[in-house]
Amino acid sequence: ELGLKDANFGKGMKEAERGVKQLQNAGAKMGQVLEKSVVRGFQAATVAAAAFGAATLKVGAEFEQAITQVGAIAGATEAEFASLENRARQLGSTTLFSATEAAAGMQDLARAGLSANEIMAAAGPALLLAGSAGADMGQATKLTAATLAQFGLHASDAGRISDVFSTALRKSLFDMESLTEAMKYAGTVGAGFGYSLEQTTAAVAQFRNLGLEGSMAGTNFRMAMSSIARPT
Repeated sequence: ELGLKDANFGKGMKEAERGVKQLQNAGAKMGQVLEKSVVRGFQAATVAAAAFGAATLKVGAEFEQAITQVGAIAGATEAEFASLENRARQLGSTTLFSATEAAAGMQDLARAGLSANEIMAAAGPALLLAGSAGADMGQATKLTAATLAQFGLHASDAGRISDVFSTALRKSLFDMESLTEAMKYAGTVGAGFGYSLEQTTAAVAQFRNLGLEGSMAGTNFRMAMSSIARPT
């Protein structure tokens, strides 16, 4: 009886030993899998962090280049340059556009001859116009700069320009591109005949609603004004 029990005991111990070895092997394999997963995870995280850092540096470099060009074109002083940089960053955090895009828009205003202070005053309304129209920022800033020159307005009137054009875009067949083309022909003529910005925009909007595309709307407005002008 003891021998029988001893044999069973030995058999059970061997089975237990095999079970322990299997458990150890499974544990070792699991450790290897986990180790590889952790290593891969750290590697992926490192790559992602490096890519993020590179992208951040690239964006930062692009912004610095763009805002530096604004300062150079506008002939800004050191204090004015710092103000332009702060303004671009502020617009990047409060509008649909990034700080780099805001700085690029400021370049258009600078090229139009606006001073640093005028750029800071006009940039915000120009970006709001682009955002409200779902248009390209460059179109809005160039249109704003051209309109200021056509009607002899000050940079402080940029908000007025944004309001007038936003209304025209909502209540006529104009989109940003056709409005820009129309005002290219109509703006100077309207101002020359003593029309206000509001009157000129409303007039070309009527031509646009008749089915005339942007440049044709502006051209027809110019022809109409010329035909009723007194001979000099």
